[in-house]
Formats: sequence, structure tokens, C-alpha cells
Amino acid sequence: MKNHLLLAIIGTFAVIVGAQTQEGFISLDCGLPLDESPYNNSFNGLTFSSDSNFIQTEKIGKVDKDVFKRFAKQYGTMRYFPEGKRNCYSLDVKRGTNYDMVVSFLYGNYDGLNREPSFDLYLGSNKWARVDLGAGQMEQERRSYTKLKSNSLDICLVKTGETFPVISAIEIRPLGNDIYLTKSGSLALFFRDYYSTSDEQIRYPDDVYDRVWFPFFHSGYKQITTNDLNISNTDTYKVPKTALVSAATPKNASEPLLITWTPRPSNAEVYLYMHFAEIEALEANQTREFNIILKGNFNHSGFSPPKLELRTLYTAAPVQCDSEGCNLQLVKTPNSTLPPLINAIEVYTVIEFPQVETSQNDVAAIKNIQATYQLREISWQGDPCLPRDFSWENLGCNYTDASTQPRITSLDLSKSRLTGSITPILQNLTQLQELDLSNNSLSGPIPTFLANMKSLSLLNLIGNNLTGSVPQALLDRKKGLVLKYGRSRKYFLCRLCSSPTASTENAMSTDASRPFLHQNLLVVSSNLSYKFRRWTLADLNTLPSTATVDGRHASQSESSFLSKKIRFTYAEVQEMTYNLERALGEGGFGVVYYGCVNGNQQVAVKLLSQSSSQVYKHFKAEVELLMRVHHINLVSLVGYCDEGENLALIYEYMPNGGLKQHLSGNWKIISHFKNYENDVLRLYLNNTGKHGRFSLSWENRVRIAVDAALGLEYLHTGCKPPIVHRDIKSTNILLDQHFQAKLADFGLSRSFPTGNETHVSTVVAGTPGYLDPEYYQTNWLTEKSDIYSFGIVLLELISNRPIIQPSREKPHLRNYDIGSVWKAIEIAMSCVSPSSTGRPNMSRVANDLKECLMSEESRVGESQDMESQSSMYYSRDISEMSPKARKLAKYSLQGLLLALFIVAFGVTSHLIQAQPDPNDFISLDCGLHPAASPYTEPLTKLTYTSDANFTQGGQSGRVQKIYEEDYKPFTVLRYFPDGIRNCYNLKVTSGTKYLIKALFLYGNYDGLETAPKFDMYLGPNIWTTVDLKSSLGQGKEEIIHIPKSSSLQICLVKTGKTTPIISALELRSLRDDTYVTTNGSLKLLKRSYASDFLGPTIRYPADVYDREWEQLSLSFAFNFVNTSLNINASTPYELPQEVISKAVINKNVTEKLTYEWTMDDREDQALIYLHFAEIQTLRGNDTREFDIAWKGKDENFTISAYRPQKLQLETLYNTSPMKCRFLGCTVELVMTQNSTLPPMVNAMEAYKIIEFPDAETNPEDVAAVQNVRDTYEISRTDWQGDPCVPQMFKWEGINCSYTNTTIPPRIISLHLSSSGLEGVIASSIQNLTHLQELDLSNNNLSGEVPEFLANMESLLIINLGWNSLTGPIPQALRDREKRGLKLTFHGNPNLCLSDSCNNNKKKVLVPVIASVASVVALIALLALFFVFRKKAPVSEAATRELPRKSSIYSKKKRFTYSEVVGLTDNFKRVLGEGGFGVVYHGSLSGTEPVAVKVLSESSVQGYKEFKAEVELLLRVHHINLVSLVGYCDEGGHLALIYEYMANGDLKQHLSVYYNVALSQHKYVFVSVGLEYLHVGCEPPMVHRDVKSTNILLDDRFVAKLADFGLSRSFCVGAETQVATVVAGTPGYLDPEYYQTNWLNEKSDVYSFGIVLMEMITNRSVIELTREKAHIAEWVKILISRGDLEKIVDTNLGGDYDSNTVWKILELAMSCVSHSSSDKPTMSKVVNVLKECLISENSRIKGGQVQDDDSKNSLELNVDFGTQVTPDAR
Repeated sequence: MKNHLLLAIIGTFAVIVGAQTQEGFISLDCGLPLDESPYNNSFNGLTFSSDSNFIQTEKIGKVDKDVFKRFAKQYGTMRYFPEGKRNCYSLDVKRGTNYDMVVSFLYGNYDGLNREPSFDLYLGSNKWARVDLGAGQMEQERRSYTKLKSNSLDICLVKTGETFPVISAIEIRPLGNDIYLTKSGSLALFFRDYYSTSDEQIRYPDDVYDRVWFPFFHSGYKQITTNDLNISNTDTYKVPKTALVSAATPKNASEPLLITWTPRPSNAEVYLYMHFAEIEALEANQTREFNIILKGNFNHSGFSPPKLELRTLYTAAPVQCDSEGCNLQLVKTPNSTLPPLINAIEVYTVIEFPQVETSQNDVAAIKNIQATYQLREISWQGDPCLPRDFSWENLGCNYTDASTQPRITSLDLSKSRLTGSITPILQNLTQLQELDLSNNSLSGPIPTFLANMKSLSLLNLIGNNLTGSVPQALLDRKKGLVLKYGRSRKYFLCRLCSSPTASTENAMSTDASRPFLHQNLLVVSSNLSYKFRRWTLADLNTLPSTATVDGRHASQSESSFLSKKIRFTYAEVQEMTYNLERALGEGGFGVVYYGCVNGNQQVAVKLLSQSSSQVYKHFKAEVELLMRVHHINLVSLVGYCDEGENLALIYEYMPNGGLKQHLSGNWKIISHFKNYENDVLRLYLNNTGKHGRFSLSWENRVRIAVDAALGLEYLHTGCKPPIVHRDIKSTNILLDQHFQAKLADFGLSRSFPTGNETHVSTVVAGTPGYLDPEYYQTNWLTEKSDIYSFGIVLLELISNRPIIQPSREKPHLRNYDIGSVWKAIEIAMSCVSPSSTGRPNMSRVANDLKECLMSEESRVGESQDMESQSSMYYSRDISEMSPKARKLAKYSLQGLLLALFIVAFGVTSHLIQAQPDPNDFISLDCGLHPAASPYTEPLTKLTYTSDANFTQGGQSGRVQKIYEEDYKPFTVLRYFPDGIRNCYNLKVTSGTKYLIKALFLYGNYDGLETAPKFDMYLGPNIWTTVDLKSSLGQGKEEIIHIPKSSSLQICLVKTGKTTPIISALELRSLRDDTYVTTNGSLKLLKRSYASDFLGPTIRYPADVYDREWEQLSLSFAFNFVNTSLNINASTPYELPQEVISKAVINKNVTEKLTYEWTMDDREDQALIYLHFAEIQTLRGNDTREFDIAWKGKDENFTISAYRPQKLQLETLYNTSPMKCRFLGCTVELVMTQNSTLPPMVNAMEAYKIIEFPDAETNPEDVAAVQNVRDTYEISRTDWQGDPCVPQMFKWEGINCSYTNTTIPPRIISLHLSSSGLEGVIASSIQNLTHLQELDLSNNNLSGEVPEFLANMESLLIINLGWNSLTGPIPQALRDREKRGLKLTFHGNPNLCLSDSCNNNKKKVLVPVIASVASVVALIALLALFFVFRKKAPVSEAATRELPRKSSIYSKKKRFTYSEVVGLTDNFKRVLGEGGFGVVYHGSLSGTEPVAVKVLSESSVQGYKEFKAEVELLLRVHHINLVSLVGYCDEGGHLALIYEYMANGDLKQHLSVYYNVALSQHKYVFVSVGLEYLHVGCEPPMVHRDVKSTNILLDDRFVAKLADFGLSRSFCVGAETQVATVVAGTPGYLDPEYYQTNWLNEKSDVYSFGIVLMEMITNRSVIELTREKAHIAEWVKILISRGDLEKIVDTNLGGDYDSNTVWKILELAMSCVSHSSSDKPTMSKVVNVLKECLISENSRIKGGQVQDDDSKNSLELNVDFGTQVTPDAR
């Protein structure tokens, strides 16, 4: 008798007709010794393995020889269970999969007692069957079909009497998930027969599911057979063909065919499966038709079996037969000439498994605890809680009812000989109430996570070797938690760490302080003076006020506004620079020092060395400009100092210095590595030249040029009035930590006029070499002077040569004739045109440089859509040379050399774009010692490095000699014996497509001959299970994946007893236009090419992407052809010549060529790539033409009449993933009638789509907590990978918020108590913006308590107790404490608490008074000195040395309510009214008109929105945003004072005629303002309420965005949205935002699209009387009809260009796409609208386009693709 157990994860991949494999089968020979495992069964080739790794007991018995000889080999041994009541096999399975499970038993008198056992068999927590081998029945099997509800399967044998349970074999086979379906319960086989007179059983390999078919025949039957084995059995049930070649019919052809049986028990529910195939050749006049009747339950009329094709009929619901049993009749119909037939039948009874299993999270946790502490309790098997009679010893559960999963509530592991630390897995038992770990040998500190186990009410840790202090959080939980820790056996554990008392420190006598008397007095008086100045001098933009209970503000003296200090005293400058300790650079202006503001913000302090009036003028100009403007590509001004002769400018810190330093090679790597992020470090490593100096790549240079151009464009076109920088040069372009370029040094900047006046006359200023000659000669300043200077910077970037070099033939770079070698040269040369009229504007320069950047990034010069902050679409090829460039033919010798250098650099760079740079490959030899790294791998010539710097844990191992291969990375490996999850952290480029390969070779490195099995994760999602035991100790996993952040975590997770290993990790970047998927990543199933010999795989350098190509399986049915001619493979897929120069065809030319593979699951989706090239020389009448067909489950993929191109690679693939029919996938190449030659194929690839549903933790939180880890050098095994997900691997000491799998978790608590932290409190903690609890207690932290803690609005608990903190507690923290923030500071003896501060002041009072006399005398002398000095004449410079009030101009921003009443003339003139209140006309100083929005008490705009709008408008500045003049916040009076917009809002003007050109100007103005918010602000902003009433028009009809009360900042980088409460206006509100609460900039894009439609149609956004109420739906219908006239506002009278209107309509429709990913960015919207504006201006002016120097001119080729193009157009 044959019995089998199969656990399948089917992933076979065969070409043509592949044999069935056992991949995924689990066949356990119970009791088989490990040294005899595995073996192949002789009768059907099935591979059986020992069960030793799946069960705890070691009792093995051997069957009596006389009995064994009648059975198969797996019955020779058996396992018996004399110990314990329940013994269980624990098997890994796939949740939701249907399984056929067979368990076999043979007693065989193994014990010589001749006493057959009886016992119970359980499946999980439910009883499956009673096994009774008595009454002469020595052997028995149990078979069941069930769909499993978890990933773990427990098969348990339960002792019920005096005999011992035994088991011989377990066999589990996965089935298709669409067969053997039940309404409920599982299926137990009653019988399975095929109708034949044969005596042979049929099973594997004939049956792919390894079902056993028994022959059956009745005397009333007649057998019919066929010799034709071409019966199609592709029906989902896949009945074996050998069971279908025979059938039964009634002997009496006119009688029914009867089949009867009696179920056990008689009332059992039954499922019936009948399998039919017509196997007789019927004559024309013959028919076979019959009715199928199961008495009272089933009736199928007029059924005719299909010819030579399987058809299965079954009962969809369970049936019950009567007391006489079941009676199935097949009755011939009157129309039939032949009797009924049946080929095979299956009958099953229903088994109900009502008992649920224990919570899977609890089961996983307790089993991990069991594995961690190696607990081998005999009762710890199977389900921990169920059945109750068998629940695990020392473990308690709660039980509600049979349908509710039990939870583990108590765990008693006292006296269990536990060693090591307290495992963090315990915290995964989230319902645990009692935990007893007493009287063991546990060591290490008590972990803080125990305090976070909210259900825990009893914790007993007595009698261990624990050390350190009890976490304060645990002590704080004394209410509701009984904590027993007592004393550790070694007395290392104490309640709280001791610290010296304050009294000892303060016991200093007055005499002892006398030597320091004068010094203390000076310090105190200096501090008093400093504080007095801070209290009396008004800082710029100070907004004092206090919130009342209702959110309003009570007084003017207090404020909740975010207002940074702008003006600093010189003493503060000295303090922030640590007394001018570290100089960053030096120039003619003075020295720049490194500094730190508020202990957390890095700054650069420029201290001016001269104090002349001219220097002060430049200083004043720069401060006033930088206080007004804001852009991401301008260096921000943090503050300034203007105190006597001390002048200082305080900027944001730019850690990568100036561009000039990088071009000159003066930027050394070594001195800058310490504080850099890993991606910047990698940038350095990839671009380092000789002597450790950094060399910028061409891509980085272009990116820097784009950044600088965008900053300059903002000054020229985004500011009001526009600004000319006047000193653009490489030293004034600074680089931040991400190498983003920002313009700096605005001391020479000047505003220039707009309108008719094109220039301003001014004294020439600038830097020689960069200075515009026209400006120098005429003194006329325009924005084109900046463009000239920028052109010089471009040339400097390109050539990396000094601007002026006297030794050259010509002293200036611009005079070199370097013409047509690079697009950037053309841009630069146009910028340095001698005449300003010949120079482009900055908008054009920025866009042309973006084109260069796009081409460089694409690496093939093809334009692609760049959906980033400055995304554009361009169609130009960077390698094209313009006619203008071709005319540049006069070269001097040295100029020619420079040109050749640029040609070599540019052309070579362009040519290699099609091929990835191997230097960009990541190739890690895992386990390689750093001293042996790097090395060049002999086979591939690739450079491999050690993995030591990319992972925390693991140890190096070496494979045994006999396993070593030529491939060098397979020599050593890294294994991970510690921890559950160990991760590699790799820096990648977000959004880039990578080919990721992980390679494994076990090589018996540990001498145990036990290959491991473990899981691999990509970030928080499982990638695959690596089972090296089933793959002979060697394996490779390959996936194509696009990381969503700049950090890629590849993790190995221990899942059993074996230790995870890895040999190599390889990452290769791919082109974006290859292997494109609509969703998910691509897991490689097979990649093969045609070859007639077996040899090594083909990879790099033959394959530029380092894909590995394996030979197609050899077959006698194939012919292989090849060519020595070169094949053009220059497509995105770039196959190697060795691959594409070979092809396979069938020897039988009339047969179809077939490509087959199998999938794990019917719902799996696949992509196939077929690569073709015609490599044979065809004669004149020869043709090769064939159809390609893939029949999927839901759809078909078909290409008709395909002809391969001669010597030209073509790749065909299905653009959307397909599901295969059943589990098999088949692609057929079928020769057409027109073809004289058979089909051929050169290479093939097949991939499976893998969804990664779980979102990674918010990248800002990840970066912040990693910075905390690095700052404090925290080395914890579990602090690897993603901090929050999966939840089972969450970092110890961290808690996170989880919404759903698609929303990134946020870190909400950080517990680092007793972690040995030293140094100051890390500033990166403030970047955890959702943090609610912070515990840094019981460490050795020093320094002051930072102010930023008070600004962390989410914080509810801060514990800083028992550290070495000093100084005062910030008042802001004390204020927060009054509002509910829980603060703990105890145990910091040097920390100045409220009372102690006052006491200390009293203690120093005596020595202060004692020194007053001497100080008074000193003051008198100083007074006399100044009196005499005042009489002496002084120079202008000397005058400026006196203290004076700063003359820096700063507009008043805050107004009192009485001032508001005055400027509105007592609210005399109303401009408008809304839900917020009333808008009044006003006037400042009687000259500047303003609009005053006074918020009413019932305003829908609350104080939060009011505050948000004030803070945003105080920070940003753009010509297309309404400016905030000021505000009032006094008690209950709130008002916003804006610039006056004379022409009201856009909505008012839509009801009357307006010129279309003017309307398009409004399109452009508004879109530019919105683009500035999205890409020009730092951080970027989302408006959230874009609508026509919020678009205002000034006196020149320039449109400006208004009303920023709902605006929110959003994140950049990996996180693309922020979760927020939905806000906005119905009709304009983005549906995706409304449904998901996820806010990103595309929500504004949707609203802007609605405004576009509103402007085109002049129709309301919502009209209930329309065919479609919403304007977007209505316009969509009209577009589909091509009805443009009905769409466009009739007031225009047809005065418009239809092409332009269509273009804007297309743009509007793309803006309102359902998915944010399909919406364009505002940068793209701006460019399209500018293009439309150019077209309309050209039409209005009779085809004469305006001078391209106008600010709005732009030449672009913009394309949105066909998906938004109306058919009518």
C-alpha cells in the first residue's frame, strides 16, 4: 500500500514538455535514521526524508521482517511514542492552500508484543480520527483534504490507553485552490476508483497530485478502452490519463449504470466527483447522452462526455443519502444511441473541525521563546492552549468560546534553567498577565519593554544573575503591576543607580570662593546684562500671545506662534561658535566659523572683519534680502549680529562647502567622513580621484547646475521686485549634506525694475572673470548680467579649469572656441553672449539644463517622464549638435585641446549611458575579512568587497574544500547564530530599478551536514523562503525591485533550528524602461537561452546588467542554430551576443514550439519575455512567420504573424501580468500557413509578480532613530532592519503606531533607559515628530536639557532621571508640564531645578556684595575715560564702533486691534464676506492699500488655521502668492492684513467676457505660485484649498494664490504623503485624498485641474441640473463626443485656438486622474501652460512670437501620452 505526505510550493519551470517534479512535496519516512535520508522510492521515484527534524521524541522501531516484505520501504521503520500524552509533528505549510494529507500506520509487531495499538489522531486542535490497528488490522491510513488557516500544521498522536501510538509515514500534497471546495469543514476520502478490470493502482507520477486511484469493476458493467493516450486532462482536477483510457458502461445497454455505497456514519455529508471522457470513436449517427441522478440530491440532465477530453461533474454542496445508502444512476436519454459511461469517481465525507486554534501571534511568540531557551518540555508540542486537556504545562490561556481564539495570559518558566538575557520575544505575548522567570540563570539588564506590556500584572524575576538598575518605567508602573525582583544572586541588581547628593557639592565656604570673587561677579553681571538686553530689545517678528481655553489668545504679550530669533548679540555669537573655535573658511570679507544654535541647529557664522560704511551697506542689503525671500535653492539666513563694530551673518550650515572646493580638488575626503550620511559617503567613494580627493561626476555637475539655475530663476521671476544677484561664481554656490546646491552671498544683490524699464544704472560690482562685460562697460544692470556669470560657472563645471589663467593662449574660458561637443557647452556659450539680448532668460537655462540632466540620468539620451520635484518631459537628444554649434570651427591650439577633452568626456559619457557602470554595482562577498577586501573576481572581473560594514552581526565561515567552486564568493560565507533577524543595510537610489541577487552555498561549513532553511525579507516584507536542504546546499534568489527609499534592508530571519547563511549579495541597477510592471516586484523563475552544449552560465561582462543566462534543457526534439555574425542588440534589454546569436527550433518543423513552467498558486501572476533575432540566412522564397499564444486563466496574450527581424534583437512581452490556467503556464509558437520555416526563439525569461503590501516605517523616523543609534553607538542585535515592521521584529525599546499595511508606521515611544548612553541629548530625537514617550533615564547623559524637547508637540512623557545633566530646565518645558506633560528629572545632582536655582543665587549673594566696592571703582574709571574720549574728534569708522541701533529695515508685522480699527477707518468699506468673517479695505500710512480679513467669533477658520496661515506667509515669498502685510492677535480679535488685490477674485470675473490670452496668463501665474509651494519651499507645502475664489487678481490682472489657512507641509524622499484630517472645498477636493486621508502635492494638482475646467467652461463646479453634476465628469463626457464648442465658454465668441484649448483640456483631465501617480507634477503643468501661452500669443500677434527673453517664454516638447488625449482630437 502506498501512502504519501506532500507540502508543496510549486515553482517548476520547464521548456517544451517538462516532466512532473516533486518540488514542494513533503514525504516523511517516520523513524528513518538521518544517515539514511533521503532516498528515492523504487516504485514511483518519490523522495522520502527522515522525520527527525519535525518531532521531539527519538524512539524508533523496526517492523518485523516477515511483515515488512509485503510493504514499501517507508514502512520498514516507524516511530512510537511511549512518553507524554500528546506528541506532535510541526510542519511549515502555506496558509490558505488546499492540501491532501495522508498519514499511514503499520504496527508490524515492532515490539514483539503482538499488541496492536489504538489512539487518537488530531489535526491542530481538532480531533481528526480514531486509529485502531487491532482486530487483525495491522496497517491503516488516514487521508483528508483541508484548506489550512495558518502557516503551521500540527499533526498530533494522542495516547488514549495503555498502548503506544505509532506512525509510519506522513505525506502531504498541495492541491489547486479551486478544486475540492467545501461549504465548510474538510474532506475525508471514502473511496476513489477508476473503472477498469486492471489490478494496478495509479498514483504519482501519473497523478500530479499523487492521489491513489484503485481499479474497480462490477459484474453488471461492460469495459470499454482506448489506446489513444492523447486524452486532454487539463481540467482543473487533472485526473491521470491512465485512469481515463478505460470506462464502464452497463452490460445491458438499455439499463441505467448503477453505483451504490453506504457512508460511515450513515448520516454523513457527502461530496461526489465524477470524471468523464468519451473514449470511443462515434459514428456520425451515434450519440451518447444520459442523465445523472443521485436520489433526492443531484440531477444533471442531457450530459454528453466530450471526445477525448476530461470533464468533471460534482456536487457543489454536501448531500446526505437516505438510510438505505447512496444510489447514483446514469440513465440513457431517448435521444441517445449509446449507453452511459463513467471513467472514474471520488466520494468524500465531510469532517468538521469546529475548534479554532490559539492566536497565531501568540503561537509564533511562544515557539520562538521555546527555541530561544531550548525548552524541551514533552508537553510543549502542538497548539499551546487547545484542546484544554493537552494545553502546555506552566502556561495559562483565556477561553471565551469555540469560535474565539484563545490567548496566552500566563507563563511560568521558573526553575527552567534559562540562560542568557530576557528575550524581547516575550513582548509579543500582548495579552500576558503573569510572567514568572524566577530562579534561573538569566543575565544582563532588565529590559524596558517589560514596562510596555500593558496587560502584565505580575512579574517575578527573583533569583537570577540580572545586572544594572530596574527601569524607571517599571517602577512607575507600581500601580497595577506586582514587581518582584528582590536581589540577584550576585547582588548586581539595585533599585535605582546611586548618585552624589547635592548637599555635598554645595558645602563650599565663602572663604573658599574668594579667589574666584571677581570672576564670579563679572559672570553674574554679564548674565544679568545679557538677560536684560534680551528682555528689552525687540527681536524681528516676535509674536507674543497665549492661547485661552477655546483656542483664542488672551494677551498681546504672549504667543503660540513659531517665531525664530533673528537678531543675536555678539555674546551669543561667541557662545554659538564656542568662542570662534572652528574656522570653516576665510576670504576678503573675514572668517566663517562653525556654530550651533539652540544646541541642535548647525550654522555657519560669517564674521565680517571690516566695519567700513561700504561693508555695512552690503551687510544690510544681504540681511534685508534674505529676511524677505525663501527658496530651497537659496542659502537660508538663520540670523545676524549688528552690535557696534561686530557684524555677523548666520546661515544654515552647508557641510559640503563650496562648489569651487570640489572643482579644485581641495576638498579632502578623510576630514569629512565623520558626519556624512552613507549615501554621501558612497558618492565620495564612487568619485574619488588620486590622493583621496573628490571628483564630481558629470551627472552631479549637471544636477548642481540645475539647482543653481532654479535658485537664480526664482530671484529673477519669483520675487517682487525681481532681484539680480550680481556675484554669481563657483565659490558662492554651496552644497548641503545631500549635495543640493544653493546660492549664497547676497551682499551685492540689487532689485531691478519690471515693465517698460529694462535696466537700472548702478556702480559696477562683481568678481573679475565672472563679471558681465556689457554691464562693466555701460553700468546698466539687468538680470542678463547674472546669466553671463552663470554661463561662466557652467564652463567652469564642464572644464574644471580656472576662470583666468595667464599662461593660457587666451586668458578667459569664454574665448575658447569649443562649439558643438555638448549641449551644456551650447547653453554656456549662449549665456556668455557679448550682448545681453542674445542671452536666454533663466527659465530657459533651467529647463535646458533639466534636459541635460534627464538625458544623463536615462543613460541613452531618451526622454522619460521625471515625476520628481522638478519633473519635465523632453524629447531632445543630448548628443545632437545644433547648427549654431557646427559653425564654431575656429580653434586655437589650446582651445582645440580643451574642446577635445570635453568631446572625450562628453561623448564617452554619452556612449556609456546605454550600459551601467560596473563601478556602480554593489558586490558583497559575505564573510570576507576586511583585510582581503576588495578583490577582482576572476570569472567576472567584477570588484567584490567585504560585507563587514553593511551588517551588524554574523560570523565568518569557510566552506569545506570539497565544496569550493571557481566562483570566489562561494569560498567563505556569513552565518548568523545570534538573534532572529539580521539585516544588511544598503544605500540605494530611491525609485531606481535594481536586479538583486542573493547567493548561498552551505558547503558544510559547520561540519553538521545540516543545510539551513530560513526566510529572507526585503524591508518589512517577506521575499522568499530559502531552503538549502531541498536544493542540495546551494541556492540563488533573484528579484527585480524598485526601492521606495534610499535605504534598502535585506534581512535573513531564523525560522527553525538551523542558522541562516549567505555567501554573496549583488545589486545591479537596470534601466527604467526594462522589466516594467504595473505593480509589485519580479521574482525570477527561469532565464534561459538556446545552446547545444552544456557549459557555464553567461553573465558579466558579456551581459552588461550581469544577468545570468542558463542553457535551455537539451532534448532530442530540438535543433540548435547559431551565427557568427554580429547582431544588433541595442535595445533596452541589451542581450549578450553569446545569447542572441543562438536559437532553438523543433526538429519536426510542423510541430509547435512550446515553453512551459509552473506557478505556486493559481492566483500568482506572471510576466514572460521572449527574445528573438533571425540568425539564419533565408533564401528568396523562405519565410519564418508564427503566432505566439499564451492562454491565461482570465485572458489571453496573442501576437499574430510575427516575423523575427534579421540580425536585430526584438523583445516581446505581456504588458500586464497574467494568471496561468491551473498551475501550468504554456506559451506556444505556432507556424502560420504562410511560413516555410518553423518557429524559433533565442532566449526566454519568466517572472512571478510578488506584492510587497506592508509599508516601511516613515523614512524620517527611520533616519532619526538610526542617527540616535549611531550617536550613542547602540549595539543591539535586534536594532536592525525596519524599526517597526514586521511587528514581530520591532526594535526593543521602540513602540510604533500602526494604522494599516499601506500607511507607514510612526515611532511613538523611545525607551533607552539603562542603555549606557553618554554625551548630550541627541538633537536627532526632535525629528521623531510623532514621539509620545521618551525615556532616557539611568544613563550618563551630560550637558543641558535642550529647548527642542518643548517643541515636540506629541510628547506626553519625558524621563531624564538619573543622569549627569546640568544647567536650568527650559521654561518652555515647565510651561508644557503645567499643560499635562509628565516630566521626570530626579537623580541629576547638577541640574538646576526651580528651588535650587534660587538657593544657589542666595549662596553667591555674599561674595557678590563683597566685591561691589571694587566694581564701583572700576565703573567710575571707565565713565571718566568715556567722558574724555567723547570730546575728541572721531572718524566715520570710529563712530561706527559705538553701540547703536541697527538700521536694518524690518517691516512691522504685528498690529494691535486699535491699529486695525484705524487703518480700516473703523471698518468703513467692506470688500467681501464669507464663512470666516468680513474683509475690509484699509490703508497703511495713508499710501499702501491693504485688505483686512477680520475673523468673526463664529468663523469656520479656527485659531489653528489662522496661526498656520500667519506662520506660512511670514516664511514664504513669491510674486504669485498674496503677501501678508501683517496680522492682529489680541484677545478675541484675530485679523489678517494682506496686500490689496484691486480686481477681486477669479470667480467674479468668470461671469463676464475676458480675453483668452489674459486667462492663460492667469493659468500660468497661478500654476507658478503653486509650483513654488511644491518644489521651491523647504519643506514643501500643500495649499489644500485651491479654488477660483482663492485666486485673486491685482491691478495688472496678475493672479495670486490666497488663503493659506489649510496649508500643510509634506515630506520629501521616500515618504510621498502625510496622513491628515481631510480639509478643502467640495467639488475641488481630491477624491483620493478624501477616501484615504493621505495628503500629497497631487491633491493640489487635482484642485487646479478643476479650476482649469472652470476657467475654460465658465460653468459651476457642481450643477445638479447637468447630465453629470460634477464638472470633471461632465467635461469627460463632452470630450468623448468631441464637442469642444459646448465645453468652451460662449462669452469667448469663438476667439480662441482650438489646439490650445484641447491641450489645456488634456492637461486638466490628467490633473483630475483618479490616482495621484497618474497626475502630473506642478512643474509639468507650468511648462504645458507656458507652451500654450506662447501659442496663443503667437496667434494674437499674427504668428509673431514674442521675444524669447520674456519671462514666460519657453520652448518645450511636452507629451502626456495617449491616455489623456481625447479621441475627437
